[in-house]
Amino acid sequence: MIIAVTGTIGAGETAFRDILVKKGFKQVSLSDILREKLKGMEKEVTRDNLRWLGDKLREEEGGAALAKLAWKKISAGGNWVVDSVMSVEEMNFLREKGAYAVGITAPEMARYERSVKRKETEGQDSFKSFEDFLQTDAHDRTIGVDDIMENVDFVINNDGTLEDLEAIADMIVETISSRG
Repeated sequence: MIIAVTGTIGAGETAFRDILVKKGFKQVSLSDILREKLKGMEKEVTRDNLRWLGDKLREEEGGAALAKLAWKKISAGGNWVVDSVMSVEEMNFLREKGAYAVGITAPEMARYERSVKRKETEGQDSFKSFEDFLQTDAHDRTIGVDDIMENVDFVINNDGTLEDLEAIADMIVETISSRG
């Protein structure tokens, strides 16, 4: 089983992925692929550099470039969760390989607050203000997150607790498993 996850910044993609990993799924993050490449280029891992490299790879190698890199790991088999799917081409590539698409969203202010908290606890993100957050969010949406969200198999409005998200993850896995 392959579950490909997309979502807006701070919506809960990583939390959803982590829940599935606890359930035995292997994981690959398209953002982690970019992080590895940046480190290999001896560039600092920042949101701006991640965005720059992702845009560059999609422009040079096609919109599904990151999904194709992820597929090298996934093709070994087993249950996988792929997060940080940003372009329609990435999602289409993964769906052609049998992935189910999950889209996660949440209210803007909740997403911003989660991002600020994530910076404090994990050192991630670097939003100077709510306006900066909105600008980055708008860029991600132009890559294709909104277009992907229109055609996912499951939509999660992550406006509850982590326990709520776990229950939803259980239902999604159960539903996919029952489809055989």
